Amino acid sequence: MKTNKSNSLLLWILIGVLFAICAGVFVWQSWFVNRPTPATQQVTVHQKTQAPPIARPVSEPAVTPEAHTEQPKSLVNDETLKQPIPQNPALAKEEVSKLEDIQQQLKEQEATLKAQHTDADRMIELKQQQIKLLEQQLAGQQKSSK
Repeated sequence: MKTNKSNSLLLWILIGVLFAICAGVFVWQSWFVNRPTPATQQVTVHQKTQAPPIARPVSEPAVTPEAHTEQPKSLVNDETLKQPIPQNPALAKEEVSKLEDIQQQLKEQEATLKAQHTDADRMIELKQQQIKLLEQQLAGQQKSSK
C-alpha cells in the first residue's frame, strides 16, 4: 500500500517539475529570445510593406456611394518608390526577393479571386436553373390540383 502512495506522490512531483520546466521555457522564450534589439527595430520600420487587400465575401455589396468619390488605394506606397536604392548588394537582393514574394502573393490572390468569381457565376447559373425547374414543378402541381 505504501508503494502505491509513494508512486502516486512521485508521479505528481514529476508532473509538477515538468510543468515548471515548460513554464520556465515559455517565459524565457517570450521575454528574452523574441525581444528585438534597437538596431533590429530600426531596420524593420524601414522594411515594412503594405499587405495585399482582403477579398470581401460575395454577399457584401461591392460598391457603395462613397466608393465613387474616393481614390483607389495603391498597392505600392509612394514613399517606397522614393526610397534610395540600397548600396549593399545583399540588401538590394533581399529587397528584390521581398518584392518578388509580394508579386507572387498578388498573382496567387488574383488567380484565387478569378476562380471564386467563376465559381460564383456558375452557382448563379445553377440556382437560376433550379428556380426555373421549381417554378415548372409548382405550375404542374397547381394544374393537377385544379
